[in-house]
Amino acid sequence: MAEDLKTSETQLRMLQEKGSDQDWEAFYRKYAGVVLSFCGKRGLDEFLAKDVLQETMLLLMRKLPDFTYEAKRGKFRNWLLTLVVGKIRDAHRRQRRLAELPLSEHACLLEAESEWEPGERAAEAIEAAWRQTLVEEALKRLRQNPRIKPKTMAVFEACVIESLPISAAAESFLMPENNIYQIKNRLLRLLRLEVAHLEQNRPRRTARASFS
Repeated sequence: MAEDLKTSETQLRMLQEKGSDQDWEAFYRKYAGVVLSFCGKRGLDEFLAKDVLQETMLLLMRKLPDFTYEAKRGKFRNWLLTLVVGKIRDAHRRQRRLAELPLSEHACLLEAESEWEPGERAAEAIEAAWRQTLVEEALKRLRQNPRIKPKTMAVFEACVIESLPISAAAESFLMPENNIYQIKNRLLRLLRLEVAHLEQNRPRRTARASFS
């Protein structure tokens, strides 16, 4: 049965007021992959990334009761991104303190850390990396959708990820060009919906129809 599509404000208020273990577990599952992948893009290894994930979730649980959702001031993901970036900074600082690095390596690490300093270019780079992470997570969820057949997903990835022309994809997959075009547009729409669900912290509606 399809889930009721709640607004992000409603879901956040539910976590603020009730916050059952089941609610938090669902929230954790939804964002864990996004946070871990983003940490990897910012130079953290698997162990530090998991530390950042746990610390971010604990911080979020503490701060959420005082969080006021205002759509006109930005999406929920902007606030979550701020928490994640702060914990990644902390992880880099711990890494520098604990590791006895040669001077040359230490200088390189400081140079990489400068990307986190406030500034328009740094903010744009962080936002772009976060957006890319959301798209990758959304794509992974499409791959895991049992209603999307493997061949359909292969067609979509060939056209969108590998930029294969419609005519070439039709020849490669032995399908009419119109079918290729429909698959590409249909799954692009689903991909955008998945990204929007992650951005707005909304449960996604389960697809009712299978894909050929």
